[in-house]
Amino acid sequence: MNAQTQLLTLENLGAFDDGLLAAAFAANLKLIISDLNDRPHDDRTRKLTLVMSFVPCAHQNDLDRVKVEYKVTHNIAGHEGRECTLTPKIMDKRMHLVFASSGTDARQPELGLEDE
Repeated sequence: MNAQTQLLTLENLGAFDDGLLAAAFAANLKLIISDLNDRPHDDRTRKLTLVMSFVPCAHQNDLDRVKVEYKVTHNIAGHEGRECTLTPKIMDKRMHLVFASSGTDARQPELGLEDE
């Protein structure tokens, strides 16, 4: 692979399509965070969805290329999947969502996530 060729992995998904997928994800996440902040007493689930479709293109019975389509959307709907809890945190006068791995609480003082 040359310097411009990258494997499609979860770790480098942000670089896919010249960063447009990452920008769409960030924009939808921003809308969800804004809605959570504007309507904190509305207990309906907010959902952020990334759907990627892969369509094989064959040439002489061999895989020649793969067409990839993606869509990033948000809505308020029921929960389908695993439930995780994120902690809202004000940083630089903006609200962000933080998480901690391995089931630890993101609000624990030793993680340095107290409100500034």
